[in-house]
Amino acid sequence: MSKQRNLVFSILFCAFLTCVGFYVMFVKKPTKRLSMDLRNAVTFIKPSVQNVKEGFFQDTFEKAFQDQFVKRQTMIQVYRFIEHQLYKASMLQPKDYTLVKIGSDVYTFKANEDYLVGWPIVKNDDYQQGIASFSENVNAISKAYPDVNFYVYKPFRITESNWFDKDNGFTSYGTYYRDLLKANLHNQILFLENKIEDFEEYKKYYFKTDPHWNIYGSYEGYKVFCNALNHHYKDITCQQYDSEYIFEDFAYYGQYGRNSSYLTSPDQFIDLNFNQLPGYKTYVNGVEKKYDQKDEFKKGEVEEFFWSYIYSVYHGNDEALVEYQMDQQTGRVLLCFVDSYSSPIKFLIASHFDHAYFVDPRINPDFNFKTFMEEHRVTDVMYMGFYGSLYQDKSYIFEEY
Repeated sequence: MSKQRNLVFSILFCAFLTCVGFYVMFVKKPTKRLSMDLRNAVTFIKPSVQNVKEGFFQDTFEKAFQDQFVKRQTMIQVYRFIEHQLYKASMLQPKDYTLVKIGSDVYTFKANEDYLVGWPIVKNDDYQQGIASFSENVNAISKAYPDVNFYVYKPFRITESNWFDKDNGFTSYGTYYRDLLKANLHNQILFLENKIEDFEEYKKYYFKTDPHWNIYGSYEGYKVFCNALNHHYKDITCQQYDSEYIFEDFAYYGQYGRNSSYLTSPDQFIDLNFNQLPGYKTYVNGVEKKYDQKDEFKKGEVEEFFWSYIYSVYHGNDEALVEYQMDQQTGRVLLCFVDSYSSPIKFLIASHFDHAYFVDPRINPDFNFKTFMEEHRVTDVMYMGFYGSLYQDKSYIFEEY
């Protein structure tokens, strides 16, 4: 009797496998690729005081956590959906508060009903010491390479502004640290920034729930560097875009909206088309491959929800090393230390060079500056990022001179 049962079970099991195989191969329609399946797996990074303060550790941890499991994208989406529904069911209404919770004891600041912004920079000894160490290091490096052009480019973030001090009873120090960084740099190093005069101008160039530039801010940010290049190379003119590409049915919620589940009116997600650029190849961590996923998005091959990190998935993830090899001969080679602000404009920056190398020190902290300079004919070096990415944490100092 036992043998008969085992035989029946074996027959049914084989029949089941056959049916599943037939369904998968001949019946089931192919599904769209998820962004998490298209991108490189993310690894857990070592926490530091600064990358936790800036939220970079939390975001990277979540991405890495997603990469450990089958159906990881779905798991995170379900978690975010439940979190958002719980928020909507609460009695707390947006008009009742100025702080928006994004962690167990972490808050962000609500500038108005539509804009979530980071908490203003306040006085901090770590900032003071980090900026001093960075400036000293970069000054020494620039003196060691007198034939190389050096740039320090600090994108503006609203956390540097004092626009909300008076109404909320605090004193921000962002302007002080910006002035300190600029004053400490050697006068042969070009200090670059995209200046934003007030909140109304800010709204033109930044996302509502994310600290990054929107596409128009990114383009203006690119032109700041392009114009600085013209200081050394008079033949350079900035690239002009040909048209806009608007994702009509896509609502974009950024880092603060995603982490807080506080849903304001969303941004439209827009890109700019450049048809006159030289051709190029890209290498990610030494492997020839595409850096961004713009074509996949425009063809509808990537399923994306507001919590799915479209900014980095569309423009390109934070990577240890991204190289652009351009189809032109300019005699110029760029080494650029970056954070996520560079993602939408890497290809534009690279368009003025033969080779452009983008190093993210948060992911590649052991990068050897001196060895790289010995192996490549670098003509220009730029540090482009915000305080926590380049100018504060001592672990981001690459080589002592």
